[in-house]
Amino acid sequence: MISKPSAASVMQGYIDLVSADDALIALEANTAAMENVLSTLTEDQWMMRYEPSKWSIKELVVHISDAERIFGYRIVRLLRQDATPLPGYEENRYASHSRADERTPSDILSEWKHVRALTQLTLSQAHPGDLDFVGHANGKNVTAREIAFAIVGHAQHHINILTQRYLHP
Repeated sequence: MISKPSAASVMQGYIDLVSADDALIALEANTAAMENVLSTLTEDQWMMRYEPSKWSIKELVVHISDAERIFGYRIVRLLRQDATPLPGYEENRYASHSRADERTPSDILSEWKHVRALTQLTLSQAHPGDLDFVGHANGKNVTAREIAFAIVGHAQHHINILTQRYLHP
């Protein structure tokens, strides 16, 4: 079991979106929720933008994969007790260079599922004593425990945006 962080976190906004108290259970539930929403989309909906300057759904899902991949790398570094400060990343630059709109929905979904599976495997093998090692990412103190819940909360945040702004404006 990977329980929720006991202290406030720089990632608290995302952590608060997670209802489960165990990160591994939360990842499973979030995976099902994401697949449920994305499986209903038509090819045209994948290209939808709720405003001209906003990401397409393809770009949004690639963004979720990119963020989870980066968060997952941070988790590995923290689980190995590597205190080297880790840089942030520019999500809009990543999205604009992802070429997501040139890809098929099935390819994007496959990538996301593989990234998620690696996150789940990494966390399932984590030693409980290593989850609270404090490292530094994007100029802030952070633990693998916090990032584990932030991954779920970040994806949930975007599921909320998908359902509220793209699919049911």
